[in-house]
Amino acid sequence: MTSNVHLVANLKMNAVKPLLSQYQELPDVSMDLLVPYPYLIYAQELLRDTSIIVGAQNMSVHEQGAYTGQVSGAILNDIGVRTVMIGHQEVSDSLEERREKLVLASRLGMRIIYCVGTQGDQLSELDEQIDCLTGSEEVLVAYEPASAIGSGVCADYELIKTQVAAIRKRLAASFSGKSEPIKVMYGGSVNNKNCLEIVKKSNVDGLLVGGVSLNFELMLEVIRLCKQYS
Repeated sequence: MTSNVHLVANLKMNAVKPLLSQYQELPDVSMDLLVPYPYLIYAQELLRDTSIIVGAQNMSVHEQGAYTGQVSGAILNDIGVRTVMIGHQEVSDSLEERREKLVLASRLGMRIIYCVGTQGDQLSELDEQIDCLTGSEEVLVAYEPASAIGSGVCADYELIKTQVAAIRKRLAASFSGKSEPIKVMYGGSVNNKNCLEIVKKSNVDGLLVGGVSLNFELMLEVIRLCKQYS
């Protein structure tokens, strides 16, 4: 099952072993599944025969060394994970930390899901975050307004549309030599009730789904609706 609406499911910090077995039931669904570090190898093995790409939810700003408890991009590469999310607002990286992580991930040839967002509609904040990109990354960008993260309330559709248009304009300047436009997604309290309206009214290329991705039946509904729209 392919769709023009790209889906990324972020399982956040949850015990998800039984849930991963349910995702195994989706052999023909193309999407990204971001799992907590301890499940990465297990998830890759379990989903090997599906079209689901397993990715990490974050990576260290450090390349290697005495940083107990952290996981570097090199470690992710070592276990075969080449997709990583950078910049999620729950991580609270500074601009410099974002920049360093992006440089490391790009150097390792990783595919990046890069989250950008603001407290309101400040375009200058988005510009600063997008300027952290080098222009050479393999990247998908997710717009996440801070007010919508974990709130249960999706951002206003018109605001999403305006911000996504601004992000695309900035990306076009940063990636001027890229033949294909970079996908720009929306994330923030996406669910089975609003996913189709977000896509229809906000002109996004995909959705970053958080809490609802922990409920397999609801996530199936999101997948079905997005497939229906494509």
